[in-house]
Amino acid sequence: MSVYGFKFNDSLLHFPVQIKSIGHEALAPDEPYDWNNRTRASDPCTYVIQYTLSGEGALELDGKTFSITPGQVFMIQYPGESRHYLPAASPGWEFVFITLQGAAMPELWTQLLDANGPAPLLHTDSAPIRLLDQIYREADKKRITDVYQASALAYQLMMELLRASRNRNQTESMWPAAIIQAAQHIREHYAEVQGPDQLAELAGLSKYYFIRLFRQTTGLTTIQFITKIRMEKAVELLRHSNLTLTDIARLTGFTSVNYFNRTFHQWVGVTPGRFRSIRGDMRADYITFD
Repeated sequence: MSVYGFKFNDSLLHFPVQIKSIGHEALAPDEPYDWNNRTRASDPCTYVIQYTLSGEGALELDGKTFSITPGQVFMIQYPGESRHYLPAASPGWEFVFITLQGAAMPELWTQLLDANGPAPLLHTDSAPIRLLDQIYREADKKRITDVYQASALAYQLMMELLRASRNRNQTESMWPAAIIQAAQHIREHYAEVQGPDQLAELAGLSKYYFIRLFRQTTGLTTIQFITKIRMEKAVELLRHSNLTLTDIARLTGFTSVNYFNRTFHQWVGVTPGRFRSIRGDMRADYITFD
């Protein structure tokens, strides 16, 4: 476990994103580790992406303290209004981190924080974390040898992070296996499935971890995802069957036709009865909700 820094001689070349350092650290309990980013100097600004493998750390940001646990990545910049440290009660903290600089980083960073917040949950099998591990291994083997390669890897990492947050619904094959299983269960049992308790048990995860992982992966809560699938099925039944609204409500998991009508109107913009009779612009046989 080491930390690798990069300082290339191509000082006249300006790259949009560049690696400053990358490392893998494992802190023992009570080991000194406390970064007050308010007082850290860096010109230009340095951006830190740090992913927790095991143990627990802490992040102070905007007057709040976040417990950083396995599967969480926190994103801060320095100088900046944050502090990350090993809390007194921590059993230790193992993490991989990368620091980035570059002219394009302020805009990319804003997009990333707007989409994720400062401490999102990312599975170890997700594309950004796999790439972060790959970059560390390349550095560890002394294979990052020039400014162009380093910049390409840094930019690829930022794009993977943005893609993971912006295009979750288009990259389902990249989801963690537990979330793929839960999503498939919802699609097959949309009328019976109730919510996160049942799905977390199916996935073999704690309810709290599952809820966070599901929303971080799909961009939706479990209830929103269930409703999305129910609405897509309701549209199909309205267009391709002669079932009554009461039957369609029951078959898609709604306890009453009134509740079904309200939910359908919220998602589609018209009532189920109106949708069934519409011709013209809204004459869709299937609707995919995003």
